[in-house]
Amino acid sequence: MNLGPLKDRSKPRKGWKKGIDKAGVFAIALIGVAVVGVTIALTSVQPESDARATMPATASPTPQQTEKPVGGGADVVEPPQIILKNPVDQTKVIGSHVVEALVFNSTLQQWSTHEGIDLESAAGSPVYAAMDGTIVSAQSDALWGNVVVIRHDSQLQTLYAGLEGIGELKAGDKVKKGETIGTVGNTAIKEADMGNHLHFEVLVNNESVNPEDYLPGLTK
Repeated sequence: MNLGPLKDRSKPRKGWKKGIDKAGVFAIALIGVAVVGVTIALTSVQPESDARATMPATASPTPQQTEKPVGGGADVVEPPQIILKNPVDQTKVIGSHVVEALVFNSTLQQWSTHEGIDLESAAGSPVYAAMDGTIVSAQSDALWGNVVVIRHDSQLQTLYAGLEGIGELKAGDKVKKGETIGTVGNTAIKEADMGNHLHFEVLVNNESVNPEDYLPGLTK
């Protein structure tokens, strides 16, 4: 048998099959890439309304809240628009209201705040209620001597310390502006070095304020 020609004819067939296989694989790859590209393009395109629907909602801006300013760790106290009667006949201030700093107390030999003013006055001279009100207390204190406290309304109180006498006053008594509630003395051990005088305080919402803001005509 002559097998030579048969062998020669079989070689081209194998080469042809390999060429077809390679071309088929290449074509399939191209088709696959094209399909993937079309799919990506279709999924990336959304109607405008759909795009808006999927956008996250943002909250409308709200006005910024502001806090009330504070000073020295406490709320700012605005003095009411009132004028008090001078609680003594004399007008000279010999001790100022100081709460933002320390002042030296020569009697106690120490530094402290001073939550009132000291009004020079002669011993035994009258002390007047600065405004209509109700007696909160009228009693003796170890450091401040005889002390009277009057409430004038829901916010305002006045305090009178170092009095020589307070008469028959008691809590709950009603007093009128200018009514005598005691006499000047020097019973406040805390301020004994100052001699006869009235220690006078004004409180608004239980916070100490400067009495000079309520008493016109005072001198220093």
